[in-house]
Amino acid sequence: MFELKFVYKLPNSTYLYFLLRMMLFLLFFSIIIGIFAKSIFGVFIFLLIFVAIPLGAILYIKYKNISFSIDENTISINSGVIFKHSTSIAFNNIQNIDCAKGPLTGLFELSVLKIWTAASSQIVINQGKSKNNPDGLLILKSEAATWLKDFILNKHLVKQ
Repeated sequence: MFELKFVYKLPNSTYLYFLLRMMLFLLFFSIIIGIFAKSIFGVFIFLLIFVAIPLGAILYIKYKNISFSIDENTISINSGVIFKHSTSIAFNNIQNIDCAKGPLTGLFELSVLKIWTAASSQIVINQGKSKNNPDGLLILKSEAATWLKDFILNKHLVKQ
């Protein structure tokens, strides 16, 4: 499904998914504020113009600057607009791969692919509470995410 040593961009439906998530949040937020302000429509228009449109533009720019590539032994995920960030994960360092689909991602036929290693950077402890962050996170079409998960797991199992 994916060619090795080729750079891939995220599917367009990923941007639509994030845009819909943001719009649902703004709608919920405007209803809550509108109850107290007695004008839900006015609050929604204000949030749309001054929050949603600028955030949508920023989201689009960030989305266009995310890519990933696969070679024989690693997956590399690149992101960033001003400050570029690149993560290369060797297949033999991968501990777990999660492929999840929720109601909104299912609407766009997307799956969230999380790649976990044993790196200490995945665990963030703040005020006694821990939060786990995967080393790699991609939102892909469901069939592509499943294929990539199987490809990495097969490569990982062959190495061991």
